[in-house]
Amino acid sequence: MTLALALLGLDCRGLLNSPLVGTGNVDEAAFHARQLSYLRYAAQQGSSRGSVLNLINHLERSRVEPRYAPSFVVPVDTYDGIFLKFSRFENTSDFDLLYLLNLWLGYGSDPILAAALGAKIESAILGFKYWYTEPTPAGLLDNAYYGSENHQIIFHTLEYLAGQSFPDRVFGNDGLTDREKQAQHAR
Repeated sequence: MTLALALLGLDCRGLLNSPLVGTGNVDEAAFHARQLSYLRYAAQQGSSRGSVLNLINHLERSRVEPRYAPSFVVPVDTYDGIFLKFSRFENTSDFDLLYLLNLWLGYGSDPILAAALGAKIESAILGFKYWYTEPTPAGLLDNAYYGSENHQIIFHTLEYLAGQSFPDRVFGNDGLTDREKQAQHAR
């Protein structure tokens, strides 16, 4: 799990093309063999049902090893628990959106993601509350924790990446486009 998180943070595709590989620092063939071995192992662990990280393992393995094809379809309701957590402004939802955003940016066009599930992920990205100063709907309590450095970095990174992905779309929580958010934050 820790390695999967590290790969997410480093971007699997960037790691596969590391500047250290092939420069005499790391044996290129051995490095790629170890990566493929890890991806094969990671894709066998856990369940793709409900686990964004496991789904990323499968999709990355199919990208790196084209003859591998995941033997499942991701049902539309797979991440409904995560989407419910977003709507309740629960703590650690920033981690969940980090995984979903990684899935969206890296594999959003993959046919294994049903069109309706892709639409749900897009809607979640656009409707997410990216900072405590954004409005919370009446009658709800925002239980997300924004105060520690890791949460601050994640929330701001999520907002930045979501904004890059949808620069002219209106973000539902505060009604601003990314360009408007940038102008507001740049003051």
